[in-house]
Amino acid sequence: MLVSIILPLAKNESREKIKRSLDSLKNQSYQKFEIIIVTFPESSKTFSSLFKKYPFIRKILIGSWNKSTARNLGTKQAKGKYLLHLDADMRLSPDLLLELTQKASQNEPAVIVPHQLSENTNFWGKCRALEAKIIVFKDPVLETPIFLKKSLFRAIGGFDKNLDPLDDWGLHLALRQQGVKFSYTKNQLIFRVSPSLKESWQRMFARGQAVPKIREKYPNLPQVRIGDKVRVYRKKWKSFCPSPFLAGGLFFLKIIDFLAFTWGKHHPQQPYTLAKVAMSFEEKRLGSNFTRYKHFAEIQALFNLLGPFKKNILEVGCGTGRITSELIKKKYQITPLDPSEAMLKEFRKKRNLPEPIRTSGNKLPFKKSQFKTVLALRVLWHLPPDENKKLISEMSRVSSQFLILDIVNKKRFLARILIGPNTYPFVLKDFLALHRKSGWRTKSILPLDVSLPIWLNLLPQKLAEKLFPFLYKLDLTLAKIIPPGRYLLKLEKLT
Repeated sequence: MLVSIILPLAKNESREKIKRSLDSLKNQSYQKFEIIIVTFPESSKTFSSLFKKYPFIRKILIGSWNKSTARNLGTKQAKGKYLLHLDADMRLSPDLLLELTQKASQNEPAVIVPHQLSENTNFWGKCRALEAKIIVFKDPVLETPIFLKKSLFRAIGGFDKNLDPLDDWGLHLALRQQGVKFSYTKNQLIFRVSPSLKESWQRMFARGQAVPKIREKYPNLPQVRIGDKVRVYRKKWKSFCPSPFLAGGLFFLKIIDFLAFTWGKHHPQQPYTLAKVAMSFEEKRLGSNFTRYKHFAEIQALFNLLGPFKKNILEVGCGTGRITSELIKKKYQITPLDPSEAMLKEFRKKRNLPEPIRTSGNKLPFKKSQFKTVLALRVLWHLPPDENKKLISEMSRVSSQFLILDIVNKKRFLARILIGPNTYPFVLKDFLALHRKSGWRTKSILPLDVSLPIWLNLLPQKLAEKLFPFLYKLDLTLAKIIPPGRYLLKLEKLT
């Protein structure tokens, strides 16, 4: 029986780690398998000589994909009836493939492979290894089969790329929904991890960020048995005594894990795709005097930059229609679009608005120079640099004359902390210089979020709203001495 092994490689994967994993496959007692490697363009060139040493590597797919997408693409190339999903930091015990094929012959559709941590030189890695050595804990809520029948994997749709980096847990839940029962092997996978504190935080934070999405897809998400784990630690506490420094380090790591995971849950990636966020979006933006003032200032600045040109405007990231509604009242002709169905569902509840288009800004379905003005508010600074460049490139392509967009000011004191971890600020000077090289000149710059008058919430709504025009003029003046939180920019295409 042929086993297809899918091995995605990260962009900065180490040669030593890859070689160690491939060598463990070379030394398997069962040798009827193929490997499909999915890697980034840079890695394919760096490791091409290494890959040639292993004839069982049948296919190398090259592209810039996240891990779940890479696994799914690799599966499409698989010839075997069973799939084994590996990572580069996994090393197989010599008889693991043999035991897995025996499980397959017994018609086991999904198999979990227990793992252990190898010895590490890094202090924090040694702490993790101590935990794995002492605590033997099987949690059927968390563990995911990595050996699966290919037909079953395809039937459930593979890994959900929207749940990355909890896509493995998503696969677990999808299999459970289909009533699939898991079995375990006796042979193990061996991990070698040497994480820094920063890497530990980033990993747990990213996993926490994915929790809201997985809860939305699986409302009846089973609870992780934290209480059971705590009882295991209490029962084994004497086993930690011979290594007090490592035990103390492990305790500290567990606190870091908990804080990072919790912080991530409260700052999800792409939050506007979540129904819960979309339903409360208008209340968050317009629910207090302070937020209503921010809305007022945003709209005033936008009207100033749009000027008399009211036709042929594309709005990228229209969301729930908060800004679209204001533009329609002033007789602007808008084509609104947004990638989030959750946000557009709220948008469609509003009357007298144009029908929005659901599409990503990375590939706009319009001709070159189709719109005179393309605007995007509260969009750019939510996107990582790579996605940001793609969006601006597409906006530039479909605009014949103007771009209107806002950026978060990196020079604002504590800007990243005040606005949140999913924020990508810019230095205004650098941003403008970059786009000048791309054929855009600066037409106008208006400051936003200068004084932050939270004290407005202490006033009655009608009184507060009467102060909005005065406060907006005051902010324009204060911006000369106080760095604003954001800038609203109008760029003009050079002819």
